[in-house]
Amino acid sequence: MFRLPQELTDKVLDYLHEDKLSLVYCSLVCWEWVPATRFHIFSDITLRRTWKRLMCPQFLPFLDMLATDSCTFTPFVTQLTLEDLDGTPGGAFTPAFSTLARLTSVSSLTFDRCRNLGVQPTLLPRLPALSELALVRIVFDSVRQVFSMLEMCPSLTSLAVVSVSWDPSSAPIVYSHASSIRRLRLSACPRAEFLDIFAASNVNLACRTVEIEGIEREEIGSIGRFLNSIAGSLQHLTVGFAPPNYTDSQLRDGGQSPGLEVEMLFCKSVDLRQHTRLLSFSFSDINVSVIGSEGALAMLSTIRCALCAPYLEEIAFSLFYYQKVDLGRLKWDRIDDLLSSSRLDSLRRVKFSVSRWNSSEDITSWLPRCCARNILIFMDS
Repeated sequence: MFRLPQELTDKVLDYLHEDKLSLVYCSLVCWEWVPATRFHIFSDITLRRTWKRLMCPQFLPFLDMLATDSCTFTPFVTQLTLEDLDGTPGGAFTPAFSTLARLTSVSSLTFDRCRNLGVQPTLLPRLPALSELALVRIVFDSVRQVFSMLEMCPSLTSLAVVSVSWDPSSAPIVYSHASSIRRLRLSACPRAEFLDIFAASNVNLACRTVEIEGIEREEIGSIGRFLNSIAGSLQHLTVGFAPPNYTDSQLRDGGQSPGLEVEMLFCKSVDLRQHTRLLSFSFSDINVSVIGSEGALAMLSTIRCALCAPYLEEIAFSLFYYQKVDLGRLKWDRIDDLLSSSRLDSLRRVKFSVSRWNSSEDITSWLPRCCARNILIFMDS
């Protein structure tokens, strides 16, 4: 029988990385195909205990396989997602966490909709390769529980905290491994308290990528202090501001609101001229339909703030709107002036992600000088 070189069969099997059923069939062909198929079948595992009223059948069988001495797939599991589990010490899932600790090759771990995760000594300290941790849709008793978990992960480089809540702590908290974090994402959580703990850690912070979404007015001071503390390392920054709480009458009058917008406060608190390594700046979730003329001015201020970075290569906008007429409120002529400035030699890409794809023609016509520089890029929203 003619045999292809192992390198070629592995390359062919790589094309099936999203088709796990076909990979399962391929694994039954011969022993030479087993390592390549297992690499894709087991690299990214999601285990959930319940889904509405249905019991997910893979959870207990997976644990049973993992617990056997003859289990051979553990080196292939590098990404693990745990959903709808209860980590109460001594509870029904304590043995499950002990068994999952056998997955010592896991480098990325996500807890989603899990309960009572304040202490996980049976799992986190026994994952030596863990470098990425995501906490999603979780309620903690206190912020101290969150940082107790983080202290168990000394090699962590990427951290995401999304839709997470906790009670504030009056006692000071020290996070000794803050200097290892290179990528940080915060959304729908108490951002101010979290970042204050980071900034007060008395270590040299070295975050390179930061995403902070839904920024509120009262959080600006803490966010500004944190960003200024990583001015020497930050390369990619994404910010999203919470929409203003306009009344119906204010919306009818064009969305005017008294006082400074959150964006303007951000510009006053963050001096991006200090961020000499910043390469990209992104604005996420800009609701064009509610920002009004004052909000448009605030957005201009934020663009000016971003363009202060001396070597900025990319600036990106994520826009959505309800009526097409709202899109014209952004003072495009002034945006065009900013983005087409001859002083911005380093700017290579201006990206737009718009809720309606046919808006690209309008934006192109509103930014003629920027378009002439051939730096406009439109992305799927």
